[in-house]
Amino acid sequence: IFVGILIGIATIINTFLINDNLSPVIMIVYKFTIAFIATMLFLCYLINSKQLTMKDLYELKPLHIMLMILGGLITVVLIFNSLKALKNVPNGGYSVGIKGSVAILVSFILSIMLLKKNGNGHFNILSFIGLLMVLVGGYLIKVNSKLQ
Repeated sequence: IFVGILIGIATIINTFLINDNLSPVIMIVYKFTIAFIATMLFLCYLINSKQLTMKDLYELKPLHIMLMILGGLITVVLIFNSLKALKNVPNGGYSVGIKGSVAILVSFILSIMLLKKNGNGHFNILSFIGLLMVLVGGYLIKVNSKLQ
């Protein structure tokens, strides 16, 4: 719930900035610079409090490293396109709703296909009905929101 609230607040801030003709590229430079500084401060805190060692950062499986690199690249593309999408909707919530419904569908399908052995591919009829309702909601937003 907390993350949902933060996404809502961030969407309003981003929509205001986009509607005020601020470039998504400039927004990304600022956001990622702030995220980098915050990450470095958090890393220093974790190392100083002995909750993390430098060894922990480097003794990783190659697959984990590759997946984190891929995830990082996807995050950059995701944020950039999310900011650009705000220019084409009359309400920032529409963008979040459409992205969320597509994300749920993709996550659901990929979980079933790829994560069965971890127990993360679970679903039942009620969760499937909930998924369908979210998809119908995303479709209704897209069709009826006068997207540009």
